[in-house]
Amino acid sequence: DPKRPKPYTSEQHFKSAAEMVELFSDIPSAIQNTVEIAKRCNTYIPLGTNFLPDFQPPEGMTLDEFFRKRSQDGLEERFQKLFGSSLTQEQRDIYQARLDEEIGIIIQMGFPGYFLIVMDFI
Repeated sequence: DPKRPKPYTSEQHFKSAAEMVELFSDIPSAIQNTVEIAKRCNTYIPLGTNFLPDFQPPEGMTLDEFFRKRSQDGLEERFQKLFGSSLTQEQRDIYQARLDEEIGIIIQMGFPGYFLIVMDFI
């Protein structure tokens, strides 16, 4: 994202326990407090289960229908921006086939709500 440049350094990594002890050698209580907090954390997140918020489609449409419509509308907008009136039927068919395949996979996997939520943020 060009609006949020992030300079990367050699310090951007998870430090080992030994590195953290050395880094906080002047504040040993920080290390001990971290250990105490870790002992109090008790959570279980089951694997293989998706925890996504629900996306509410407009009334009268299913989630899959709304996802298909928004995807198709987006394709049509891109056609206009990229090709204007020079889009050939052959080009249209290629892009449409690709979109249809991707939509099918997303719906089959149960993720149209996720993509609509992301769309809502962007």
